Amino acid sequence: MEGGGTDVIRVIASDMDGTLLGTDHKATPENIDAIREARQSGVDFVVVTSRSFSGIEDKMKRSGLINGYVLNGGAEVRLGDGLLLESIPMERNSVLMPEN
Repeated sequence: MEGGGTDVIRVIASDMDGTLLGTDHKATPENIDAIREARQSGVDFVVVTSRSFSGIEDKMKRSGLINGYVLNGGAEVRLGDGLLLESIPMERNSVLMPEN
């Protein structure tokens, strides 16, 4: 880096499907090891997905490696333990097609 600054990575945010998860829809051992190494270095790890919280693998939830979740395409934010921080529901009229 120019200027001698000290950039510090504080958080890693990752999509799940095709990024964090392999073709078997499970986190690969390499990814788990990388997350564990980052966490041991003080870096937070956040899962970002269009899935709901119930769509997250239980093993991943219990791993203790996840600091937070951005779910439902950004409409829900949870801490790593699942505690709901923010929920932004869509208005019913915005998702229903008007009847003819």
